[in-house]
Amino acid sequence: MGFYRRKEDELKQQLLLNRGLKFAMVMPYLKDKNATEEKLFPLYFETPIANDMDLKKEIEEVEKQKIDFWQKIDAMKAGKA
Repeated sequence: MGFYRRKEDELKQQLLLNRGLKFAMVMPYLKDKNATEEKLFPLYFETPIANDMDLKKEIEEVEKQKIDFWQKIDAMKAGKA
């Protein structure tokens, strides 16, 4: 576990260094002088995870779709029988 965490930390450090180099090379050519490294080159570990998803609403929607699906199947079976 610790080995993989160390490898992940090394990867993150390398990505940050590479992003800094890319930004330094691109900066003179940018029209937006207020741009930052984070805005131009977002990294996977810096993006916030959407925790705002309402799971209850999602569950209700899936249940409704499930009921509609089986009602269609039952209607098709009743029509053929």
